[in-house]
Amino acid sequence: ALQVEFNLTHRDLVMRKVFLDKRFRFAVSHAINRKMINELVWLGLAEPWQVAPYETSRFYNERLAHTALKYDPAKARKLLDEMGLDKKDADGYRLRPDGGKLEIPFVAGPETSLPAIAEIVMGNLKDIGLKANFRIIDFGFLVEKRDGNDHGAALTMHSWGTLDGSFLSGNANHLVAVRQLSFWAPEWVNWYQSKGKRGVKPVPDMIRAMEAFDKARGTLDPKEQEKWFKVVTDIAADNLWTIGTTKYPGHIKVINPKLRNIPTTFLPWHRGDWGLPSERGVMVVGASYGECRL
Repeated sequence: ALQVEFNLTHRDLVMRKVFLDKRFRFAVSHAINRKMINELVWLGLAEPWQVAPYETSRFYNERLAHTALKYDPAKARKLLDEMGLDKKDADGYRLRPDGGKLEIPFVAGPETSLPAIAEIVMGNLKDIGLKANFRIIDFGFLVEKRDGNDHGAALTMHSWGTLDGSFLSGNANHLVAVRQLSFWAPEWVNWYQSKGKRGVKPVPDMIRAMEAFDKARGTLDPKEQEKWFKVVTDIAADNLWTIGTTKYPGHIKVINPKLRNIPTTFLPWHRGDWGLPSERGVMVVGASYGECRL
């Protein structure tokens, strides 16, 4: 489902420093009311989850999946105060370290469920003194802003928890900055892809994650892949590079129980069907990006 991505290579060096402080990202995670998102947007069918492989994946990391999921605005405010964002304007919004207004303009693509989730997240940020707004733009323009490092933060829905094969390629983009899909650190991606000739040199933890990712991708031994990818996910758990909301619950379909040969287990690209029995003699089946539940 929706991910919150702050640009850790922000053009504005003051905001870059704010976003690079992991206390800021953990504060935002604790500020998000995932139960409200689940009930109002996903009809109670989702599950709070960080940007992480699901239990069905061989790369599942329990610590990453459940890091900072608790809705705790008081803890969020404390973390922001501790990092020096304790001064506020007349309206109660926090000020930047240089005394200017701290405003976070999010950009997002035209995703169906995104606006409803984004409205909840914006309200959650307001509750801890962060002034934020979001703007839906054409995906092509969104990509232009990302590639030009011309955005402060982004809301995306491009992380799947079951795509084991692609975790060693594109689907790792929320865990390690190696592909342009990483809205949260485009200049780190440029540094990685150019072997240090362009972009911005990442923080030490990200360099370690990149090295581990290369080792995981460079072997055909499944055990070695899992070993090195766990380094990537452990580092992600320590840093919370991107912030998740819930698992993706799927699209609801009503199937007559007399219909046979309905698959109950799936783990291929963009699938993971699940169903719930109904007292009225039908079965609700969702084509989801998660695990099978029957």
